[in-house]
Amino acid sequence: MLRSVVFWFCICFVVYLNLVSAERAVESPIAETHDSRNIVKFASSKAMDSLSHSEWVHMESNEPQETRLRESGHPVTWIGRASPETMHECTFHLKNPRQADLEALVLQISDPKSPMYGKHMTKDQVQEMTRNVEGEHALELFLQNIGATITKKMTSAITATAPVSVWEQAFHTELHRIQSPAINHELVRARDYSLPKEVAPFVQLITNLIDLPVPVHRGPRLNRPIGPR
Repeated sequence: MLRSVVFWFCICFVVYLNLVSAERAVESPIAETHDSRNIVKFASSKAMDSLSHSEWVHMESNEPQETRLRESGHPVTWIGRASPETMHECTFHLKNPRQADLEALVLQISDPKSPMYGKHMTKDQVQEMTRNVEGEHALELFLQNIGATITKKMTSAITATAPVSVWEQAFHTELHRIQSPAINHELVRARDYSLPKEVAPFVQLITNLIDLPVPVHRGPRLNRPIGPR
């Protein structure tokens, strides 16, 4: 009798566990959505905390480019604000503190009268002259503080991803969805942006932020065979 009771108790317990697992599986998409929103809220809060006492430096505006596109018959349409939860990628291009030295050296290497003529630099030498170590450290700290994720690092550029809400606070701007005759899909762009004074002196420009799509003009098609005659 006791064995029978234990047997049926085990069967019922297993069925109960399966039902609980099924309920969790059904609820998981909702839970994931809530988790995603919580992550965005946390990142936005982190960005707000790190930038709350910043002094801002206005960097760039795309108004001149937008004017040229409109005058050339390729106007940009600003549809509306981008969703705060949309993930967006930006690439920060650092200033080269040795740009003048690099340009002078290139001129010497190409000048037949110079003792440096023909002494081309190696890849490592070029990277050494184009790297901004102080700027890298400042930018990485800035991205870390606002909660952005660094996805790629190059000699003079760093790419990072974050929700729109984080970038809006980090750049002291608004991000919008735009359309253009030059492309067949929407883009996320700002009209201008600023940076905190701690990082602004190191940044040359940021791509995928205010740059607008430009139509590609192809030359006339030549109706002639390709290849040897």
